[in-house]
Amino acid sequence: MKHFPIGPSSLSRLVNCPASLGAAQGVSNDSEYSSEGDLAHAACEKANKSGTGVTLESVGGDLELLRACQTFVGQVSEIRQNKRIVQEWVEATLAHSTIEDFGGTSDYATLYTEGNEVVLHIVDFKAGVGVPVTAKNNLQVRGYASILRDYCVLDPTVYRGTVVQPRSFAVDPIQHAEYAATDIDSLERTIAEIKQNNHFEPGDHCRFCPLAKKQCKALADRIELIRDTALNSTPNEQQVATMLHFHSMATVIRNFLKDCETGLIYAGRTGVAVPGYKVADKKSNRAWLGDEKRQQAIARELADLGVNFNDATESSLKSPRQIENLLKDLQVPKQERDAFLDERTERHVTGQKLVPVTTNDQPSDTSVPFDTQPEQE
Repeated sequence: MKHFPIGPSSLSRLVNCPASLGAAQGVSNDSEYSSEGDLAHAACEKANKSGTGVTLESVGGDLELLRACQTFVGQVSEIRQNKRIVQEWVEATLAHSTIEDFGGTSDYATLYTEGNEVVLHIVDFKAGVGVPVTAKNNLQVRGYASILRDYCVLDPTVYRGTVVQPRSFAVDPIQHAEYAATDIDSLERTIAEIKQNNHFEPGDHCRFCPLAKKQCKALADRIELIRDTALNSTPNEQQVATMLHFHSMATVIRNFLKDCETGLIYAGRTGVAVPGYKVADKKSNRAWLGDEKRQQAIARELADLGVNFNDATESSLKSPRQIENLLKDLQVPKQERDAFLDERTERHVTGQKLVPVTTNDQPSDTSVPFDTQPEQE
């Protein structure tokens, strides 16, 4: 597969840090996550071209990856069944017709008619977990639209993007957005100017840059300056100005730490040891079991613990958290409080987190159901 110096997947970085175009060329960005993404995209390509579906064997026996691929292939099938297809591209590698060095391989794209409109629809598949991607204002999808529109046999009047990211906790698994032709035109002008700009600008986009992980002096200098400023206990006026100037780096640092935690959770879930930590479920606040009638009965049962019925209810039974605080105020022993609430409430798993392992912990089962999956491409 041909790789272009400027590709839709790198636009977020290149638009923000144009000098990384030349500096990062030849620097490998391969990882176990990119290898997993390659495997998933190859399996989906075969399924979308043959119509045979994704097999467990084609994704290396990974059930989570299989489910993600099936979601993407299902989205493609839905478009094929419900739209009047004029053209389509499956893992097609194409160069831009006028911008040198700009091109890429779209996961799936199609041109179809919809009433009086001609729609160019890009469907981008994200097989990973940790970096949530949104369809709105998506530079990568708009980059593919820019490349593909010159290959369309009919001129598009609508540009539509769909991002399929089934394994992310942070975004909806399937998102849709539309873009104006002027958005595509503006992006093309920006891309054409990238090679003329030699400015380095560290920021949130650095986490996608192969150079940042190895030898980016601009990022190293920025971090060094932040560190030196932060270590000064009595910053002067100039240092305050410096801290304000670089305050935006808080985003990249937070995202870096979040990416680390996501990677460690993924490692723990797949059986890789994370020394000193284990993977635990995040849980919601307690919720009462049963319907409103059952909750009224619970309010009456609270009388046995010394709670007045009117204190336990508003228009309905107060929340378990409010009742727990009420029981504390009445000095009901913790063991008795917990026993009462545990029998009458439930807590839903809302995600996963890393928690320190204690000496009393037993080895835990890190397997999780398919619908609680934590990144990347």
